[in-house]
Amino acid sequence: MTTTSATGEAALARRSGLLAYFLGAYVLTWLFWIPAALAARGQLDPPVPDFLLLVLGGLGPMLAAIVVSAYESGRAGVRALFGQLLRWRVGIKWYLIALIGIAALELSAVPVRLASGGPVYGGALLGALAAAPFHFLFVALIGGGLDEEMGWRGYALPRLQGRLGPMTANLLLGVVWAFWHLPLWFVPGSFQAGTPFGLYVASTTALSFLIGWVYNGTGGSLLLAILAHTASDVADNLRAAALGPSALGGELLLMGVFVAAAVAVVVLTRGTLAAERPVDRSGVDRGAAGEVTMGPAAGVAVDRDDE
Repeated sequence: MTTTSATGEAALARRSGLLAYFLGAYVLTWLFWIPAALAARGQLDPPVPDFLLLVLGGLGPMLAAIVVSAYESGRAGVRALFGQLLRWRVGIKWYLIALIGIAALELSAVPVRLASGGPVYGGALLGALAAAPFHFLFVALIGGGLDEEMGWRGYALPRLQGRLGPMTANLLLGVVWAFWHLPLWFVPGSFQAGTPFGLYVASTTALSFLIGWVYNGTGGSLLLAILAHTASDVADNLRAAALGPSALGGELLLMGVFVAAAVAVVVLTRGTLAAERPVDRSGVDRGAAGEVTMGPAAGVAVDRDDE
């Protein structure tokens, strides 16, 4: 095989990779979540617990990212994907933003409820706080952190930004990410089941801009994206415990806060969302002959160890 033909095949693989990834993430997840929803409604009796089906389905974005990366770039592509987990020297400010800043946004409805004289359920909040360390670990590993972010930010975002730019890429990814959760609206008792779908799409899309900004600003640190996602989910559980299960006002306020924060980031970064240097859309750098070398993810800033 000539170098030209090999390079052409690699380019074709990269062009079809995004579509294959999104299809794979949806199929691998809904293959488990739809039976889980049917089981939760008493319409199916699977041989495994509903909770296990939900956890297995959540692995869809990560598994799809690994498979498509291997198809596109072989072992080097998979190494580049996992290598983003090792980008931890990004400056203390990004840890504060990912952990404290995102959590503060999620919890903003609690002091508003207190100031307005509404009820805050202290006992439920204390119980959620006691479980928060275990919840954090669960979410970070298999409850929405690593299992989702390796796909959404680790694989899809760099490629989307390389093609569409940061604004359109994060908007599109946010909508795709929100709709990926659709089967959970049919699981009684789930967080999604108690949230209006349009409200959830708006909040999740705004959160996509914030996590995308963290990912870009840290030079493509998948670790920081995972921490931001995990902090959001854990803090959201604390907020739900404090405000009660029917806090639609809190959901509306949360949407407004996240949208305002996303708009602020867009304005402050002049629409770049800290994405400074677009490189090869596959997420790995390539030499003139098409060979793979390790490099920063596409469409993100270089590492900033001195910040």
